[in-house]
Amino acid sequence: MYKAILEGNYLMVDETCELVGVIDESTNISEYKKRYLWAFHDKASKLVSYLYEKGSRARDALLDFIKGFKGTLSTDGYAAYQIFDGEGYPDILHCRCWAHVRRKFKEAMDVATEACMDILQDINALFVNEQLIAAEKIFRREKKRKKLSRPIVNRIFDRASLLAKDTVLMGRDLFKKAVNYLMNQEQSLRNFLKDGKAELSNNLCEQQMKPIKLDLKNCQNIGSEDAARDSAFMHSMVQSCRLNGKNPYQYLLHLFLNLKEPLDDIRKRNLLPDRWMSEPEMLKS
Repeated sequence: MYKAILEGNYLMVDETCELVGVIDESTNISEYKKRYLWAFHDKASKLVSYLYEKGSRARDALLDFIKGFKGTLSTDGYAAYQIFDGEGYPDILHCRCWAHVRRKFKEAMDVATEACMDILQDINALFVNEQLIAAEKIFRREKKRKKLSRPIVNRIFDRASLLAKDTVLMGRDLFKKAVNYLMNQEQSLRNFLKDGKAELSNNLCEQQMKPIKLDLKNCQNIGSEDAARDSAFMHSMVQSCRLNGKNPYQYLLHLFLNLKEPLDDIRKRNLLPDRWMSEPEMLKS
């Protein structure tokens, strides 16, 4: 699963928290603690892989997973992703999420209504453009983005630069946070203009966290770190089945039966949900 996801050239990443039973090394007693789970979503293959790496949200867990990846990376504004904005990863085009920027300005509406409305109208115009070009091929999407959306992006940052000099508005905490959030990510927010594959927001990956959150709402916690790793694996397989329109029960039954036999890399790859076919599907093909 990991290898298949990294074979693509567009990856969406997100992270969320969960409550996990962790053994305290000094007392050897298990305590429930806040731990993190990563999601890596390959939009093209409709595969999603959840990673529990000792519950770490640290940058090292992220870098270990995507080692060798070349392509476009979509993320939210979490600081760990900032490393991809420098020169250390020339093979990665980092695209930040405009939906998160929009959220910041919505939160600041009560303290700077007019200024926030101007920014929000332009951000909404970007999303409208995305709907207009959604059916286009990748190279045409990139071309149309540069024509339709680049002037809007330029206007947003020009306006934000002027607002950042307004001492009265910038004295309002929520508005200051929104403007700084926007300005500090300028290059990565502009990068969607360079790749027609890239999404304007990271919402598609965030949506893959819903099954995790619904499961936690029902069970409240995960009993151990071993269970957290197993849960991540099972959610990866089941959610990837759902994304590819495959029946999870039929898929897992077929998977476990086939794992009794030695498998080479090609057969393993063909067993993943994006390539696996049920018997009715095979008959149709």
